[in-house]
Amino acid sequence: MLAPIQYVFLGVIGFAALMWALSSMGVIEARDHELYNQRKRHLRMAENTIERTYYYLKHIPKESRSDVFKHLDRGLLSYAYTNAKTKHDVYNFFKSM
Repeated sequence: MLAPIQYVFLGVIGFAALMWALSSMGVIEARDHELYNQRKRHLRMAENTIERTYYYLKHIPKESRSDVFKHLDRGLLSYAYTNAKTKHDVYNFFKSM
């Protein structure tokens, strides 16, 4: 008869063997931390670009926003940001004259 501690030990060994077998077959993989960190960085940059784009959109007339929304719908965040910033600068230049 086995003692309870031996059952725990056999369970841990069995779990380790199962994880080793699954990882050697390619069923489970370890997380690529470098890729995960790059993903987080790019998501933060995209979120920041969208926030800045909408900041400029708040300050330009509604009639001038359609081009920016077309870029955003296509996923062209940098073009949308550049377009919104340009329209904002031109609008404020002529508004101050």
